[in-house]
Amino acid sequence: MSESNYTTEGYNTGVFGRMSRDMSSLYMLMQLKKSIGALKDKNCTVVDFFEEAVAKHGDREALVFVGTSVRYTYADLDLESNRFANWGLEQGLTSGAVVAFSSTNRPELLTFILGMAKLGVCTSLVNPNLSGKPLEHAVTLSEAKHLVGTSETLSNLLLIKGDRRCWSLDSASNGATQLVASDDKPVDPSVRSGVSSVDTFLHIFTSGTTGLPKAAKVHHL
Repeated sequence: MSESNYTTEGYNTGVFGRMSRDMSSLYMLMQLKKSIGALKDKNCTVVDFFEEAVAKHGDREALVFVGTSVRYTYADLDLESNRFANWGLEQGLTSGAVVAFSSTNRPELLTFILGMAKLGVCTSLVNPNLSGKPLEHAVTLSEAKHLVGTSETLSNLLLIKGDRRCWSLDSASNGATQLVASDDKPVDPSVRSGVSSVDTFLHIFTSGTTGLPKAAKVHHL
């Protein structure tokens, strides 16, 4: 029998190399799970993480809105989200409440979510392309009493029946009040004292192309 040219070098590199990577990945996942478990024990929320980032990187750039001149530092985001949080307080929003938000991509999307989270309020992101029955279904499912929209989405929001108040991020229109962001002073953390890491701070609705829209619930952690 002639001498074989077979070698295990490629086999060792392939199998054991992948095994080593898999074990490393498994270790990293275990460490991540351990870290998340510790954070859950401390009841950390999105706001806790954000405020930590503001304290560490306040003057650093945090948001660049492509195609515009809008640029926010972490400190800017903090102040802008405070404005929405104080607006929420003026409307009587408390921990556990839900506000529906329907808008195309714009900077206020992030600052509004953060502002509501500072109150322990959940933002229900409703797909801006929804209208008619799918839109009404999404809003009803969210149980929101306040609907926030823009010039692109308000006309559909205003057609929804029920005891809800409509707000416009742009100019006021028939049936919708202009949302004027309030004072940028910090909100007392006690207003969200009962919020835990497993509570929902965000709903993200599907487009409803294969049926009525469904909401994915996003927890703080």
